[in-house]
Amino acid sequence: MSMRRSPALTGTSSWLACSLTLLLLAGCAGAPISDAEQPPPRPTAVAAIGSGAAGQLVAMVGSGRPSVVRITNETRLFKPVGRYLEGLVEGLFGLLNPLPAYWEWPLRAISFPLYLVLGPFDFETGFGTGFFVAPDLVVTNAHVIANWSRLTLELEDGRRARAEVVAEREAEDLALLRVTELRGPPPPALPLRRGPVAPGEPAIVLGYPSRQVLSHPLFNRPLADERQLLPNPTVTMGVVSAVDVELGNPTTRYLETDAALNPGNSGGPVLGLDGAVIGVATLVGVGTANEGYAVPAATLLEAFEEQLQEAAPAEQTGGGQ
Repeated sequence: MSMRRSPALTGTSSWLACSLTLLLLAGCAGAPISDAEQPPPRPTAVAAIGSGAAGQLVAMVGSGRPSVVRITNETRLFKPVGRYLEGLVEGLFGLLNPLPAYWEWPLRAISFPLYLVLGPFDFETGFGTGFFVAPDLVVTNAHVIANWSRLTLELEDGRRARAEVVAEREAEDLALLRVTELRGPPPPALPLRRGPVAPGEPAIVLGYPSRQVLSHPLFNRPLADERQLLPNPTVTMGVVSAVDVELGNPTTRYLETDAALNPGNSGGPVLGLDGAVIGVATLVGVGTANEGYAVPAATLLEAFEEQLQEAAPAEQTGGGQ
């Protein structure tokens, strides 16, 4: 006699089997994944930057930024006599020579008498960059501290200090400042490279270029006054385009770089990949893009050799890359 499976029993068995399967799946889903079963972490951009050549560059810039300061120069009320006479002669020649920009002559005719009256006064407040070369010494450009009355230094961490001029070399456009009234430990001094610099080697510029915005279409006013903001030094990078560049200064031959330089970068350090200062940012090419000039660090060492030897000297590196 053949036996037939009951339809009811078959349905019940199927229901039980499905229930057991769902319970097993639920248990597996709720169980924690062991460490061996964890998927490997997905690489991130931060991890990539933290290693290799890019990581070394970021680390080098990070160690150099605290040593760079923003300089505010509150000038004297009156200009130096030589500077006033220079502007006077320039204005007189512009008045007597209406060519080639003859349409500017009426403006010159109006501005010259005004300069005779207001020219002796110095209403400017100068801004620039400097960097520590010893615990109490900062290097900058001479034109940054021209006609100074009070110099204020601002560090990256927000601390402020006063400074006074120790030595000045106008021919090389270099100045050495002594830091006073600085609370807390000074930042590390940047090493100076005494050895040669080669064309083509990387050049990293640290500084405080002006971030002043002239106007905004929505507000019709400057977006922010950078003097009220915490110091935030910028970094630009390029290569040394040329060395021993002559610009008409018989005492100095410059380094040329295509790293971006802007007003406010004057006096800031130009670093090599070894982290040593190879130059002091000084000039920007007029009417050209990516053309900046720096006084070599070797010239700086020669100009202030006596003062740097008396102070706790910064480390000096000998050669190129």
